[in-house]
Amino acid sequence: MNGFAKGSFFVSTSGQNALTVTLREAPPVAQLETQWRQLEAHADASFFTTWSWIGCWLDGLEPHHHVQLLHATRGGQTVGLGLLIAHDGKRLKLLPSRGIYLHATGDTAQDELAVEHNGLLLHRDAAEEIEQAMYAHLMALSQPWDRLELPGLSRQQALDNLARKHNSVVREESRPSYYVDLEAVRQRGSNYLGMLSASTRSQIRRSLKAYGELGSVTLTEAQDLDTALHYLDQLEVLHQRHWLARGKPGAFANPVFNEFHQRQITDGFAHGHVQLLRVQAGSHDIGYLYNFVHRGQVLFYQSGFDYALIAKHGRPGLVAHALGIQHNAQLGHTAYDFLAGDTRYKHSLSSGVVPMAWVTVHRDTWSFRLEDRLRRIKRQLMSRTMPSAEDTKQRRDSEILHPYPLVAAGVLAIMQAITPANMTEVLRTAVVEDSNDDLRELMYARRPELLLGY
Repeated sequence: MNGFAKGSFFVSTSGQNALTVTLREAPPVAQLETQWRQLEAHADASFFTTWSWIGCWLDGLEPHHHVQLLHATRGGQTVGLGLLIAHDGKRLKLLPSRGIYLHATGDTAQDELAVEHNGLLLHRDAAEEIEQAMYAHLMALSQPWDRLELPGLSRQQALDNLARKHNSVVREESRPSYYVDLEAVRQRGSNYLGMLSASTRSQIRRSLKAYGELGSVTLTEAQDLDTALHYLDQLEVLHQRHWLARGKPGAFANPVFNEFHQRQITDGFAHGHVQLLRVQAGSHDIGYLYNFVHRGQVLFYQSGFDYALIAKHGRPGLVAHALGIQHNAQLGHTAYDFLAGDTRYKHSLSSGVVPMAWVTVHRDTWSFRLEDRLRRIKRQLMSRTMPSAEDTKQRRDSEILHPYPLVAAGVLAIMQAITPANMTEVLRTAVVEDSNDDLRELMYARRPELLLGY
């Protein structure tokens, strides 16, 4: 069953001038849109929690995605909103697990849309208090779930103490989100390149010179919907060509992804929420950038570049972003956000970084303890078997002891070892006893052929 009980309705209240929090089936889209937009006007929302993103996301959901509305009110006024979908999965590919997802589904294809700067939509007055009450309500539910999935949170949530009160454990994966301060660019007379390292600046200038031999290097922003959709089509061609050549499917191979962005541009262009940029050398396309724009924030989302246009000194991504950053600084925007990801070009082109977190709140069950213990052992094994920097210098890649087959085999061995007959033994060894040696012995005893030879 991929959902909460149909028609489920839960209420919690607290204190004078109390907050009332409910969880129930989401109302019809037209009614929800009205509620959402009214609160959005009083919230410090990111683009990904505006109706521009949320409404488009809802339009693409399958019928089996049963959407629940988490709704906070105070004095009859809506002060908090969030949308949740339940998804049944398995821990360790074996043990049943139900997650509830904030503005996501748990379906891989659907979630390739990659919500970031996520969170509850909160009235800016007393936002932290409202947020805590809404999360407390979710954790207190008697409805069976064992994972609360909060992907791409843009601000740190004080969830640890709250989770402990409800017999839960918080696990968090933090990723950097690099950005460029566009006000700082303007203060330098729009001399963005002067903010970069000498190496990055040199690469961009060499590339501009090389592209300049094909004609003037220009950036053009789509000024109408037809042009924006054409730019997206050309972006897709270049994007797919690059990734298919590397043996990867590319983002646009997913029809959910493709259809979502056709809708996003069609619905959002007239409101100024999307930006499509084309960078050319003469009549030759260097590449395209697809950005979202919200309250002065420019959010880089997708791109397509022609990496084969020139054989030497071609840095289409660096050139396109440098021109895009200067263009948006001149438009008066405040920040150019590369979104989450620790890639070299984001680091090289940015002026600052903030954390973004993928948070899971786990019920403290035996199945979570087993999974958590295995993950910790995996990290320990990897740290023990990684070659040192000196080893890397002295030995060829083929001679280095790689930890990944060992770790994968060890975890697989335990997963395969779990049967109804030996479940007690596995739990005793993996959860109750605090000895890594015992668990490693169990790996060898169950599947020694998987571990030998690495």
